[in-house]
Amino acid sequence: MIGGTTVIPATSFTNDSGGTVAAGGLVVASSNGYYNLFQNNVLQRGATSTLSAANLTINSALIVGVTIVVEVVNFSSTSTSTSTNNFAITTSIKS
Repeated sequence: MIGGTTVIPATSFTNDSGGTVAAGGLVVASSNGYYNLFQNNVLQRGATSTLSAANLTINSALIVGVTIVVEVVNFSSTSTSTSTNNFAITTSIKS
């Protein structure tokens, strides 16, 4: 087992293509996003870890060789509108 807090550097992770993540290259959740942490394919409770671009810190001991997966979900949205001046509507009521 590793000590009470485990710090895993970015370079220990691989990306979706199987390549090594560069130092400081972990994707972090934006203010509109979140991340999930899985240990041995089991989703962990929130607030048990901290993710930064440099590393993942897990607030517990890990058994050496345990599989860690981090899933980051970021949402972004855009909105456009067109202003129309002098817009008039005619309504007819028939009885």
